[in-house]
Amino acid sequence: MIREHAAQQKQEAYQRLRPLLLHGQIPPGTRLGEVEWSNKLGVYRGALREAFGLLVHEGLLAPGQRGGIFVPCLEKTDLDEILELRVTLEVAAIHRMDHCRQSIDVKPLHAICQTMRDMWQADMPLGFVEADRKFHEQIITLAGNRRMMDAYLHAPTLITLQMTLDHEALLATLERALNEHEKIYEHLACENFERAAELLKQHLLHSHSSSLLLT
Repeated sequence: MIREHAAQQKQEAYQRLRPLLLHGQIPPGTRLGEVEWSNKLGVYRGALREAFGLLVHEGLLAPGQRGGIFVPCLEKTDLDEILELRVTLEVAAIHRMDHCRQSIDVKPLHAICQTMRDMWQADMPLGFVEADRKFHEQIITLAGNRRMMDAYLHAPTLITLQMTLDHEALLATLERALNEHEKIYEHLACENFERAAELLKQHLLHSHSSSLLLT
């Protein structure tokens, strides 16, 4: 029973910290103190320490040279490598949909796009960013390759919408991303997989450019 509770706390801490790190909600270079974050998340320090270990393994956290756990500061090379990883996995997922030659249910993508539009209209950028993440994960899910999904979920796919832009620029970025997601969905719905893959790659390149401008 104790072990099960500890495992649950570890998973809870992991699941709550990971989106914050993926979405850039904790600034690079920040030291994550065990006492502070165990209190914030309401988990035991041992469980938090294990969650930190999982996130270090994924590259979302890094141990400091003199101890402690930090949010890594990414260089241009790091962002380039992350872009290459995402393009490889996500474009491969669309190609696999094409090669499988079976009916693909893309309705979940349409629902996510609607959520993104709702979040954009309601001026809720954090909700938009979460929907953005789910859209890309759903593309991997539709490929039907469990190992591909495991690789994607446990990789530091850090290219995301930047929340440090001024409000007007942020809304413009959200609108562009929304339009790009809707076009990708439309081509997948028509089984135009090649065009969908091209648009997806362009979308990731746009996100990558935005990230580089702010690093």
